[in-house]
Amino acid sequence: MLKKRIILLLIGFSPLLVGYILRLLPMAIPTNLLTAMSPLFWALWFAVSWFCMKFFTSKLEVIMLLNIGALLFFFLAYYQAFILVEFWLNQIGTTTLLFYMPLLRLPFVILSSAFPAVDQRFVYFIAIGFLVLASSLGTILGKRYNNKGE
Repeated sequence: MLKKRIILLLIGFSPLLVGYILRLLPMAIPTNLLTAMSPLFWALWFAVSWFCMKFFTSKLEVIMLLNIGALLFFFLAYYQAFILVEFWLNQIGTTTLLFYMPLLRLPFVILSSAFPAVDQRFVYFIAIGFLVLASSLGTILGKRYNNKGE
């Protein structure tokens, strides 16, 4: 069971790996692909949490293990953006930005089309909210689907 928890925790940090890959290829990636990455991660969070309900009994445990990385980087981004009003120029600041790089494009496009003067800091709220929502829906529906045969 510990192995499954560690795997779920590592999946929760997968946006960081994708962010590092995107950093290496910034000009080679079309903006449509960047925009599509947000819903792809939301779908991944939904599917992983759905699948994990076969192995875990607690919905909260799955949601927390999958989103602990996002929460950690959210608090780092919140502190840097709201309190310091700038991101640190060291590895912590860069890692925070890279974690959210694949997650922010679609929420930013939607918010900037509705509100021309959108503050980037609110986009982080939406990005983390959609990750938690996707994993919550996945656990709820996964629990319901996996318990039908019993």
